[in-house]
Amino acid sequence: MGQGSAKRRIGSLALAAGLAVGALVGGTPGCIAAEPVPVADTAAPSAAALEFVRRTGLNNNFVQLLAKFGAMTRTVQSLIGKFGLEAVTEVFRAQVNQTVGKYGDEWTANLARIYGAEFTAEELDSLATQRNDSPHFARMVAFRDTAGKRMRAASNDLMEKALFEVVKGTAEHFPTPGK
Repeated sequence: MGQGSAKRRIGSLALAAGLAVGALVGGTPGCIAAEPVPVADTAAPSAAALEFVRRTGLNNNFVQLLAKFGAMTRTVQSLIGKFGLEAVTEVFRAQVNQTVGKYGDEWTANLARIYGAEFTAEELDSLATQRNDSPHFARMVAFRDTAGKRMRAASNDLMEKALFEVVKGTAEHFPTPGK
């Protein structure tokens, strides 16, 4: 897959990233999101925000998005047609896991900065421990769309780079004609 193919998928990735950011809260129709506020890319996320993202599993969407959109590429689909689902799946999973290992902390930090800018440490702890019983849950649900927009802005380049590496790494494990 060339970089052009990866770039064509970014619109879908951005939408999916926004949807996946809401995985903790599920679908909530009718939420009205505020306008996104820029989040500084270099600001270190707070320890409380990092702990919140890890405890809630919000960062698990990174592996899910890479797997979903990588598997949908023409390159991976073509490899499956030539070499079989089982062989390609084994290599593909290893590439996803390797890439998540390489970039997962950056993805987690981006989520933590976004939620840490909106909620206090005490609110994040309440959300992580009490989930939908937290007194801050409704506010988090209302924030979901904004969080998705901020995550797309903060992580679009990261997702593009990671997706490219997953697909390229998978393709490199299989022989190509003429080699």
